[in-house]
Parts: sequence; structure tokens; C-alpha cells
Amino acid sequence: MEEEKKRKSELKQQQEGKISELDELSVSLEQDISTQFAKIRQYLDEKEKHLMERLRKQKQVDLRLMEENMKKIEVEVVSLDEKIGNLRVDIEQQDGIAFLKELQRLRERYLDKGEEGENGEEDSQSREDEKILTLPRRKYLDFQGPLLYITWKQMKQIISPVPASLTLDPNTAHCKLFLSKDLTRVRTSDSMVELPNNPQRFDAIPCVLGSQGFTSGKHYWEVEVGNKTDWVLGVAGESSNRKGNLSLGPEYGYWTVWLNSRKKYIATDRMFVQLTPSVKPGTIGVYLDYEGGQVSFYNADNMSILYMFTDTFTEKLFPFFCPGLCEGTSCAPLVLRHIEL
Repeated sequence: MEEEKKRKSELKQQQEGKISELDELSVSLEQDISTQFAKIRQYLDEKEKHLMERLRKQKQVDLRLMEENMKKIEVEVVSLDEKIGNLRVDIEQQDGIAFLKELQRLRERYLDKGEEGENGEEDSQSREDEKILTLPRRKYLDFQGPLLYITWKQMKQIISPVPASLTLDPNTAHCKLFLSKDLTRVRTSDSMVELPNNPQRFDAIPCVLGSQGFTSGKHYWEVEVGNKTDWVLGVAGESSNRKGNLSLGPEYGYWTVWLNSRKKYIATDRMFVQLTPSVKPGTIGVYLDYEGGQVSFYNADNMSILYMFTDTFTEKLFPFFCPGLCEGTSCAPLVLRHIEL
């Protein structure tokens, strides 16, 4: 009983330790969540304040011009009232015959140069001065339209990690792989290309690595898989074997998710784990937290998580791509998605 008590006490201490770990993890995650969303709120508040200030300033500029023009028109109206009043006095002081005799003088006095200029053309100068300032809608285009979408695209500067715009490394590509000129698409071909068998190149399985490797930080990228029925995606260590048939798994330097020809989604952990996504993913998101020892896979269409690896990383890691065999719809390429926010 004493031995049993001792063993139970040790289990209790271990459980207390796990509870303490959970508390620490929860506090850390709460702080991180608060920090991330505070950053978004601050950005949106500043963006709103900046737009409102620009709108007010633009309104002040245009309103000042319109009010100045209105005052000018008011002055002209007052002047015309005075001229009309003077003209009525002149008419009332004379009979009709005398008024007609002096009509030309009155024209010159009250209508300046008269209705016709010296060359017989209508004097349009006064008409050109008569205008109203219309609402300059073009100046307000920045404050209209899909404001939320525009703001979302501009939020790239505060997103961490920024979705990586990856490219493929031709020096690692299997000789049956066809890479696009911009190195963002890869598909398996029926024909082989003569390529130097350098140490970096896969020689048995149609695979290729990304050009960018990571030794620190948090990184995220997306790959369009579409309706392909065979592919493998994930992360590979710099020293992982690339010759002969590959053994996938963290112990071999590969952290991957695989869709096999039997339409099964598999996480190639130390023991393969079958995944059951609720919705068939058309785009896969891969998240690498180097210091945090995490590689996570997402259905990027709805950002639901598919699987998460936890490990300790000690070498450079590269994005890993295998478009599978060329059969039916699986002949379509894997596409590196360059996200423009």
C-alpha cells in the first residue's frame, strides 16, 4: 500500500505538472490572440480615422469653392436688383416716346456693351462667367466602392506571417516533372527529360522542393490541388534522402499530408493517420512555425485544420511538392498560390 501510495503521489505530481503546462499554454495563447486582434483593430481604427479625415478635408476644399461662387452670384443678384430699380425709376420719369428715344443710351448704361459686339457676334463673356460648381464626384472615388475589400487587400502590411510567394527549385525536380516558366506550377509528364543527377535532385519519385528554405520564423503558403486525386505536400529537411523510393515521416525528415489513389487523406506521421476533412479541399495551406516546432495543414478554402505535426527542428526546411502520377485528373498541375492582399 505504501508503494501504491508513492506511485499515486508521483502520478498526482505529474498531473499537476500537466495542469500547470495547460495553464501556461492557455495564458500564452490568450495573450497572442489578444495581441493579434488588437493589431487588426488598431489598423482598422487608424484606417477609418485617416479616410474620414481625408473626406472632411476634401469636402472643405470643394465647399469653400462652392460658397465663394455662391457669394459671387449673390453679389451679382444684388447688383441686378439695383439696376432694375434704377431702370424702373427712369421709365416712370419719362413718357413712352421719350423712353424710346433714350433706349440706346439706356442699353449702353445698363447692359454694358449691349446684346451684340462690334463684329455682330453675341457677346458671351458675361454668360461664361455665369456658372455653378458641380459636385466633383471623381474626387470622392476613394471613399466609395468595396471599402472592406480594399482595406482587406491593404492589410498585408500587418499580417504575420505574410503568405509566402514561393517558387520551385528546378535543381531538385525529378526528370519526369514539368515546371512552368515562372516556377509556380508543376505536373508529372509521361516523358523524361535528361537532367544532371545532382545530389539535390529526386531520382525515383516525382518530387520537387521550393527554392526558399527556412531556418527560423513563421511561414505560410498555399497550393492549389483542384480535383487532383494523387498528391503529397508538406515540408522536407535539407538532409532528407532524395534518392530511391522515399520513406515519408518525421523520422526521415518529411512532414507531409498525402492524398493517395484510393482517395484517402493521410498524415504521414510516425504512425500514418487517416484524415477525414468535412469538405474536399481544393487548396491546401501549409503553416510552419520553426521555433514553435509546428507544421500545420489547412483546407485553405475554409481555413479548417487538417493536421498538425509537432517536432523539434534543427536544420533548414524546404516546402515539398509531389504532383503524383499522371492519371486522369491527376495530370493537372499543382499550383503555388501567390496571394495578393
